[in-house]
Formats: sequence, C-alpha cells, structure tokens
Amino acid sequence: MVTRPVMVSQAFAASSSAAADGGEALDQNAFLHLLITQLQHQDPLNPMEDREFIAQLAQLSSLEQMQQMNSALAVQQMMLVTSQALTLVGHEVSYQTEGSEEPIRGTVESVRFSGGTPTLLVGGTEVDLGDVIEVW
Repeated sequence: MVTRPVMVSQAFAASSSAAADGGEALDQNAFLHLLITQLQHQDPLNPMEDREFIAQLAQLSSLEQMQQMNSALAVQQMMLVTSQALTLVGHEVSYQTEGSEEPIRGTVESVRFSGGTPTLLVGGTEVDLGDVIEVW
C-alpha cells in the first residue's frame, strides 16, 4: 500500500505552530527541502497536481515576503528606540527599577548601546529605557 506523503503546506503549518510554541522556525531552505522530498516520494500512480505545486510555491513566496517584512520592521523598531533614547540626553527623567520602592529622579547624561539596546546613564547609574516612567 502506497501512502501519499503529508502536503508541504500541512508540514509548514505544523512547523509554524511548533515555532510559535518555542521550537525552531521553518525557514526557506527547510521549506524547499520538504517540497523536494515530497516530489521525490510521491505516488507515481497519483502524482501531485499542478495546482497543489503552484499553491506550495506561492506559500514559499509568502514566506520570503514575511521574512523581509520582519527584517524591515526590526530595523525600524531599532531606529525608533535609538531615537527615543538619544532625545532624552540632557532631560530630567524619573525611573523605577525592581529594587526601588519610590521613583528615582535624575538627568540623562549619556546613552550607551550594548548589543543594540540603549542604556541611559542617569546620575552615574545605568538605567534601561523601559524603566523610565516620566520625562521633564
């Protein structure tokens, strides 16, 4: 008995949900590998139809476009966070960290970047941008 392999679109959906649960994402190379494997192991008496193949190629194209969009959004987000941090230099801010009960107030002296993440220097203390609660 010859069984027809799982459609690439079904494997893609399963892998995408696994990636959302913390697994590894299905990238373009893995998608192409699944498609080639499916073509190599298809039932010769019941081959994949043209529209199935075209639909799977369309999914590959969509995957590429989503990856490009994600990259562009990540760059824009990094630029926005950088801009926000730099505009705070010279301004007085209030921040609250996990260990402090009351907000601490001080002037932003400079901004440091470590791994693309900005850290404010306020009164000699490094403060995460996300800890800032008020700006004067």
